[in-house]
Amino acid sequence: MRGQGGGLEIALTGDTYENIFLAAQNFSRQLEEKLPELGRPRIS
Repeated sequence: MRGQGGGLEIALTGDTYENIFLAAQNFSRQLEEKLPELGRPRIS
């Protein structure tokens, strides 16, 4: 959450890095659409 001096970290797991990355992109898109007040998610 922006401006709070911290953030929310979530770990996604899966069978391949490609599948994990695709799931992270989808999750990020959903967060941006449904909870825009959280700001833009960062995938790392």
